[in-house]
Amino acid sequence: MNFADVTGQVRGGPGKMTISDTSCRGPNGLIYSLDILPPSFPPVVTLIRYSFVNTQMQITDTYLRLRDCNFTNTITQVLRGYACLRGINTVQGQPLSILRETFQAIQPLFVDGVHASNVSTAGGLSLTGGSFLLGPLNALQGNLYPVDIEGGLLPKSIVPRTGNTRNMIWAHDGGSQGVMRWANLGLPYLVTNLINGGGPLTIDPGVTVKFDPTVTGLAGLSIVSTRRVIAKGLPNQLITFDALNAAAPWDGLHFDTNSTEGSNLDYAVVNRARFGVTNTDNFLQISNSVIQNNQIGVNTNTFGILTLSKTRVFNNITGAQSTPQGTLVLSAASLLSNWFEGNGTAIQNQAASTVPAQLNYWGHPTGPRTPQNPGGQGDAITGPIAFQPFLTAPPAIANNPPVVGMVSFGFSWYGITTIIRPPEFVAETGEKLILRWNVSNSASVASQRILLSPASSNFELFGANPIVLANNLSPTTSSREVTVPAIAFQPTNTNQFLRIIAIDSSGQQGWDQTPLIVPSGRITGNIQITSNYSGQTFIGGHAAPAINWAGSANGGITEGFIFLESDGGLISLFGENVTLPILSTDTARLVVLSYSNSNDIKWFFSNSYFSIRPDPGLGLRPPQVHLTSPTAGSVFSGGSVVPITWTASAPEGLRSFDVQVSTNGGKTFHLIATGLAASARSFDWRLPASSGIRDVRVRVIARDKWFQNSSDGATVVFSIVP
Repeated sequence: MNFADVTGQVRGGPGKMTISDTSCRGPNGLIYSLDILPPSFPPVVTLIRYSFVNTQMQITDTYLRLRDCNFTNTITQVLRGYACLRGINTVQGQPLSILRETFQAIQPLFVDGVHASNVSTAGGLSLTGGSFLLGPLNALQGNLYPVDIEGGLLPKSIVPRTGNTRNMIWAHDGGSQGVMRWANLGLPYLVTNLINGGGPLTIDPGVTVKFDPTVTGLAGLSIVSTRRVIAKGLPNQLITFDALNAAAPWDGLHFDTNSTEGSNLDYAVVNRARFGVTNTDNFLQISNSVIQNNQIGVNTNTFGILTLSKTRVFNNITGAQSTPQGTLVLSAASLLSNWFEGNGTAIQNQAASTVPAQLNYWGHPTGPRTPQNPGGQGDAITGPIAFQPFLTAPPAIANNPPVVGMVSFGFSWYGITTIIRPPEFVAETGEKLILRWNVSNSASVASQRILLSPASSNFELFGANPIVLANNLSPTTSSREVTVPAIAFQPTNTNQFLRIIAIDSSGQQGWDQTPLIVPSGRITGNIQITSNYSGQTFIGGHAAPAINWAGSANGGITEGFIFLESDGGLISLFGENVTLPILSTDTARLVVLSYSNSNDIKWFFSNSYFSIRPDPGLGLRPPQVHLTSPTAGSVFSGGSVVPITWTASAPEGLRSFDVQVSTNGGKTFHLIATGLAASARSFDWRLPASSGIRDVRVRVIARDKWFQNSSDGATVVFSIVP
């Protein structure tokens, strides 16, 4: 359609609509679409050189293409669906708002070419749901903030550091639907509320998060249930959580019933909060950090267990507090000495159990002030605390332990429940895993080891009883083949954790870990998925394909899902009118899970893949990739190099490559390399020593500028011999 001027409402519906070289003027001229509910399909709406003045454009459940449009004092909102921005789209006076719900936020969204100005109440861009990448053609100037997000911003996003009233990234309540990442983009993130929830959040080294409770009365981060926070800084790039204004302390980091996620703070600063860190019914580990200038630095309560290692606790009214049902651990074989100084009370233990706190420094050579230490001139401690022997000088903070970084098992641990997790984080008893990692920040690594904890992310706990998978590894080891041991049913409903530890010449330990599930073996049966959609393509937003299976298993619940193996998402097929998310991949796979509780689970897999792609009317063509090496039937010896090579192209431009490996006949794939450059066409995979794996497969995943992905290699079988 082509209108000269629109003074009435344009309401789109199912189908395709293109409007170009047209203007809408308020109050009556607007474009508006209602919710599109099954069995209807999302429409494709294309607006080209469309001008909106003093009106609104609200598009819901739609594939929307905007090219060279202008919005002046216009409410501009895209809800769910998909926004494809081309050319230069200009907004003035109101932000361009894109709101994605969890279902539509599995893949990141690329946003570019938005020129936003004169937005006095928010960011020029207002983005919600999952993570976004801001391109180089955005011009965000003269707004209250350059961008406001309830989600994440990925590395390489371009955000102006000057030119807006408040040169910060407004993160609202710090929550989001979907997986989110806060990259270090040279501006602080500002949190102005506190909610109970949100999706997984990775905070990159060097990020500063400011909190302002004066806007809503509360400001903090809530890490509850299956919300996983990865806040691992580096020795020269601390992650900082701080009040925006010293006169308005913020409400802290709240970890609650979160033990399945393995959250921990490493190389972080928590400053000027009422409760710096609160830990409830959870395992929390804080290491190499600074807790300072808070009313209460850390508090553990209600069956929460909190450990401190090589952490400075300075100038708090109360440094560390344990309530009657909390547990505080400051000394263990793998924990390093902490430093308390300038606190009104260093430790306040209200629990009956004794806090182990030996070999810490209390701010003075004479030790802490307590009736049990006459003459102690350091910080005061109260309650049952084992503090002797104590350090008479501060620990060598500058002598950092090794920094370990694992290559993750998969793209996201984020699940539907604590049990229903992406199968790439499941490892069966007897399965051989090839682990990869790197160690930095230490020239004196003496040895390394690999442990598996059956039921706790906190390996320092009494009774954790981690299983040693490898010990006394050489300092230069960066890959290892391990065999998954049997893990009994865990009545605590806590999953397993695998940890890689590097130990330096002075005995300091640095580590990284991943959650995983090792099935107990108590769920048995045989299910064959009979639905076969091999090679077929389905359209995102349309009806999901049906799943049928034969056979049975003895789990209390058995249900079907679509597993998105190149993205880490799980889509439940339970119920009627299930629709597909709007994304682009060729590694969608039908899977069935039979489960009862905890690690009483068993997955069953289809033997084929199908594609989910955007509506062709959007005009996005996916990338292409072809694995050229290794070839079927190849044999490689443990310790040798597997040359992985491929060809690739993308009409929209290549962004990156990932490489996965399967060692269990193609049931599951785990990452061995991520984020390879768009120019890469090879990866030399150095194998560890091996006991032999008969069926090995590597898959190369190509991503384009819009995060569409295509893959190759899942059916190419080769072997590794000793």
